[in-house]
Amino acid sequence: GADFAQAGFATLEAPVLEIIDTPDPLPDPGPFDAVMAGSLNALRALRRRSGFTPDWFSKRLYAVGPGTAAAARDAGWIDIVTGTGGMQDLAR
Repeated sequence: GADFAQAGFATLEAPVLEIIDTPDPLPDPGPFDAVMAGSLNALRALRRRSGFTPDWFSKRLYAVGPGTAAAARDAGWIDIVTGTGGMQDLAR
């Protein structure tokens, strides 16, 4: 917003993000090779889901950035790959 204000534009910051968990339980983690976390909120939502077990911590976790990676490490993941360019970077 500051760049626009300096250019003479009126700015209004109004985040409209609401995190809503889905009611579906997580599947068994057995057949999955990894987890991709696109945000800290996604990581928190994953851990709240019915069906989340400590077995998920044994999977490699691809974190979108250092903040998400740190939260994953604090939560219990050990094998973490940290991206720097968004989800597209992690998918490569």
